Amino acid sequence: MAKSCSVCGNKIPLGTASKAIDGILCVNCLNLANGSIMTRNIPKSIQEISEYYKINEERKKIFTETQTLKNFGSSIVHIDNNNRLFYINKTEIYYSFNEVVGYTEENITGPTITTTKKKGGITRALVGGAIAGPIGAVVGSNTAGSTSTSSTTIQTKKYIEIEDYSGHRKVFILPPKGLKETIEMWTQQKEKKQSNNLDNIEEIKKYKELLDMGVITQEEFDTKKKELLNL
Repeated sequence: MAKSCSVCGNKIPLGTASKAIDGILCVNCLNLANGSIMTRNIPKSIQEISEYYKINEERKKIFTETQTLKNFGSSIVHIDNNNRLFYINKTEIYYSFNEVVGYTEENITGPTITTTKKKGGITRALVGGAIAGPIGAVVGSNTAGSTSTSSTTIQTKKYIEIEDYSGHRKVFILPPKGLKETIEMWTQQKEKKQSNNLDNIEEIKKYKELLDMGVITQEEFDTKKKELLNL
């Protein structure tokens, strides 16, 4: 009998359920909880994951795609530039531009492969046959030398690093053309906004001092404060 996710209520396909502290999760809610489908163990409560689900649903409601990054064999990145949101492929887990920390590449070391090649086997067999007849040919073939070469496979995996409501997460991606440049733009905009916010806070402090000194009125202070905070 199919089970239902304790967070979203959707039916869970057989064999894909994952456990939370006090319930079970579908794959999508598992990803919301920043867990791994390999571990099948999420140290978070259903109430906590339900809060993540609410945030994601709110983003889903307002999401309107304005841009798509994709090319052959890549992941598809769906972007809403107006609301500064995006999601990858068909997961529909929505991330804010402001939550993006950066783009990283990691080299993963794979198994070591050893290749052995015989060298000179045919040539030595022919020489042996010319000198000592059939017996010489057999000896020449069996004493042929060989060389072994070993190589270690290296696989490069790419991730978008995100700091969101569930903590730090690394989202695996097959990057489409233009993704790195887009992420750099998002992070630069975030840094600029943070810098502007700090500047505005300093400005508000100065106007507060003027208010305390009686240089400006409360109304003038409130008007300036709203202006600086974009209210």
